[in-house]
Amino acid sequence: MNPLDLSVVLPVYNVAPYLRQCLDSLASQEESFKEIIAVDDGSTDESPAILAEYAANRLPQLNIIRQDNGGLSAARNTGIAAATGRWLYFVDSDDFLEPNALSQLVSVAEHDHLDIALCNARYHHEGRKPDRPIHTKVYETTVESGKDWVRNRLRQGFFPHMVWMHLYRREFLLEHNFGFIPGQVHEDVIWTNQVMLAAQKVRYVDSVLYNYRIRQVRSGADLVRRSKGYVIPCSVRNTEEISRIADALINEPELKKLMRTQAFSSGNAVFHLIEKLPDKGDRAFYIAKLKSEGFFSLMRHNATTLSQHRKLLRIQLKFVFDQLF
Repeated sequence: MNPLDLSVVLPVYNVAPYLRQCLDSLASQEESFKEIIAVDDGSTDESPAILAEYAANRLPQLNIIRQDNGGLSAARNTGIAAATGRWLYFVDSDDFLEPNALSQLVSVAEHDHLDIALCNARYHHEGRKPDRPIHTKVYETTVESGKDWVRNRLRQGFFPHMVWMHLYRREFLLEHNFGFIPGQVHEDVIWTNQVMLAAQKVRYVDSVLYNYRIRQVRSGADLVRRSKGYVIPCSVRNTEEISRIADALINEPELKKLMRTQAFSSGNAVFHLIEKLPDKGDRAFYIAKLKSEGFFSLMRHNATTLSQHRKLLRIQLKFVFDQLF
């Protein structure tokens, strides 16, 4: 049997405690596949040695690329550029796959000539509490456009931005020159909106095929990336980009409105992050910065209901009172 014409892109950065389980899950797939592009993003732990061990033994299709640390987006972009398979799938190196994940997704994608095949996944809590699926509602499993998929998810109020729940036709990504924004936290948000709205044919596979690890302990670099001072400007950029995408939906009035609601929710999350900052001076700094950069005007632009306008007014008043008392 010929191997699946599939490239797996695997960014790796200081994940030695979890990497073996991830690589074992790739080695244990029901069908072999063309290649794994492991992008070692400047690891300083045992991850490079583990990759070399598996390339020499269990995973002969493992191609290791080492680069200076540039973050998850940069590593994924390197993987996309190096991939040669017809299909492309992203795996985070602290997660792991079900044994039938890749064969099931590729089979559906090839049968229906898809741009994107989607699946369910589960939150894996490492035994601290029960695992649970990410999608809990019943979704359509027929072929549809990416716009219809986004529209239906936004109608239901749940549109997760997780690239490892998608198998992509590589030429589709190249045709649209899709890439991840380097240095961006929550980099999946902009990417997922862009690729899904561009896709002509997608289909959802109603199976849990991926395990997303909720880690209790994180590396120092990861903690910096998750700090509010790092996340806030990235979340602002996500809001701005979603708003721009909504503006471009000229002939899609319902979808445009739903995308504006998504942009408003993204911006509302920015205010929650600022509100949690312990220092009043820091809160004042970010609010002043948002005002000067037109973020409040952007939020009004994306508010589509009276309740959203009221929420924005309450937010503004809350930060005014925060500075007075």
